Amino acid sequence: MELLSPVKRKDVNMSTLAKRPCGGTKAGPVHYETTPGSRNLVAWKIQTASPNGRCIIRVSDSPKEKDMVIAKPTDGSAADDGSFPCGRAVTDYEAKEIKIPHDLVCDSCIVQLQWLTDDGEQYRCTDFESVSAEVPECFGQCLNGGICRNGRCACPDTFNGSNCQYEDETEEKGESFAQVLFDDSIILIMYALMIAVIVGLFFGAYMLYKRNLSQQSSVSGSDKLTSNKADQVGRSKYAEIAED
Repeated sequence: MELLSPVKRKDVNMSTLAKRPCGGTKAGPVHYETTPGSRNLVAWKIQTASPNGRCIIRVSDSPKEKDMVIAKPTDGSAADDGSFPCGRAVTDYEAKEIKIPHDLVCDSCIVQLQWLTDDGEQYRCTDFESVSAEVPECFGQCLNGGICRNGRCACPDTFNGSNCQYEDETEEKGESFAQVLFDDSIILIMYALMIAVIVGLFFGAYMLYKRNLSQQSSVSGSDKLTSNKADQVGRSKYAEIAED
């Protein structure tokens, strides 16, 4: 499945589509503008069909999943839980018309398309702008994925501030920092072991050299002693001959 309208986000990763609420994607540029209470088409194409596939469309003026509301198709095809048949055949175009809530005013609203397939759930999101006659002061000023809602920025869970400009200090960061320290310690230990092995090799080579040198000195001393003894024997024999 690939979103066609509104335009899909650029950072879609097929390996993270099961991650809620948007398949691992982040808020991107807005390419679609509408108004509260209007009727709009959400369109997609199917490359790999799911025989029993069903979809649920949600819209939100907040990046938090708990704030998303189901937008049932206007053709009445949705069940009580908001799901409707979709993606059951390969096609270049499939769409449903939904009605934007009357109170949905935001500069970066979210459409979530949840696809329930035989192999599991997939999530895709896209961004649009819902503008009323009176534009709130925060339009275009919310940072880090924040959405302008009712004159104030609605921030993701990890950011705060009037413009979502501050990042929260979380335990996850602490764990990440501890993990970094642990990884650095492992690297230092490995380097220390490598240095110890190198020093051990050099020390062993030095001791072997010293041992060989000592053995050579002993052999040289023994050869010298044998030579001196031979000289003495020779002199003795020469003296005996001279006396005769």
